[in-house]
Amino acid sequence: MKTFIFYSPEGSTYSPENNLCENFQILGFEEDISQQRALQKFLLQNSWVSEYGFSIEKIMIKQVV
Repeated sequence: MKTFIFYSPEGSTYSPENNLCENFQILGFEEDISQQRALQKFLLQNSWVSEYGFSIEKIMIKQVV
């Protein structure tokens, strides 16, 4: 099994000085044999991703080594 990290450029946060900063949001991790299978599994187990408005098409995936 391989481990994958899922993240999105659709995010923002506030700095310690209360300035709005655009950033990437780490959505989570999942294990499977391929990126596609891991993404499908991740989305099935984490319905909040679409409920909170993250675009599935913009989710980025990298294998954790």
